[in-house]
Amino acid sequence: MSTAAKTRTSQRSCTVQQIIASYRVSNTTLAATDLLAACTFYLSALALVNLCLAAEGGAILWLPTLIVGYVACGLAIAKLFAIQHDCGHDSYFARPYLNRVLGRACSIVTLVPFTAWREEHLDHHGCFARLDKHTFGDILLLTIEQYRSAPALHRLAYRIFRSPAYLLGLAPLGYLLLRQRVPRELRGKRLRSCASHTATIILFYGIIFYFFGSIMLLVFLPPLYVAGVVGIVIFVVEHQFEQAEWFDQPTWQFDDAALQSSSYLSMPIALEWITGYIGYHHLHHFSPRIPSYHLKGCFLSLGDSLPCKEISLLSIPRNLTLALWSRELNKLVTFREANALTE
Repeated sequence: MSTAAKTRTSQRSCTVQQIIASYRVSNTTLAATDLLAACTFYLSALALVNLCLAAEGGAILWLPTLIVGYVACGLAIAKLFAIQHDCGHDSYFARPYLNRVLGRACSIVTLVPFTAWREEHLDHHGCFARLDKHTFGDILLLTIEQYRSAPALHRLAYRIFRSPAYLLGLAPLGYLLLRQRVPRELRGKRLRSCASHTATIILFYGIIFYFFGSIMLLVFLPPLYVAGVVGIVIFVVEHQFEQAEWFDQPTWQFDDAALQSSSYLSMPIALEWITGYIGYHHLHHFSPRIPSYHLKGCFLSLGDSLPCKEISLLSIPRNLTLALWSRELNKLVTFREANALTE
């Protein structure tokens, strides 16, 4: 590379860092407005669900409206989780204690313990897209060689685990109701976080069920399922999309992984807000301290200065079937495509 080219690259890098730094600042007004809108959205959707279930004729007569209410309520929970995610990065508010308080408040609705998930998520940011290491809670990805060398029972379990039927069927509620009760490390603050959070939600929802009865299961479980589906789909396509690159430990570098292994999922404005603008995932991984409400603005300000791998909502069905890493092709492939490589 010539001296002039190196100078231009250095200048472009400085510009990128300057732009990002200007957005890596919390804004209390924007955060409060975002939070108010999210709470209003959730409570309104929850009220709609309750009205449908309590209306004369019940759920059957009001089924179309009830389904709309369930979907809206599930999306609202996803939005609250996006806020909890920001709080975990200490980016939503400038003051850490406000992030802690809000993150724990959101966790009562999302059913995801704040501290335990935060610690595991920070682990994820330190080793995402590495073939040799996965953090607890990641969507497990095996190489073709690892899959073929595994015992038959393990291969069967992996095929089930990676099937869209499981990911969109059992996994959403299983992740929220069961997986979040047990941390990876059965000691220390992660264990205390899971234990105290579980006790809190048992007490909180126990009181609700005591006064209002088992009908509350029809109020809370379907929206949680919708939120779980949204979360799993987003989490899969963030790093396990067709153009993604995965690395072994010696070749893994933070910036490269952020830009080469994280997607930019383009979606309508409403879905961007609901998901906390996490579709700009390459930018989030490049600079995790940018608050969600600044991600789109930062993305637009950067323009072509920061490369990205764009995918669309239409690519989701295909990406959900990608389950193995091919070292031969240096890409993610389906089970059928992996089988074809041996023929």
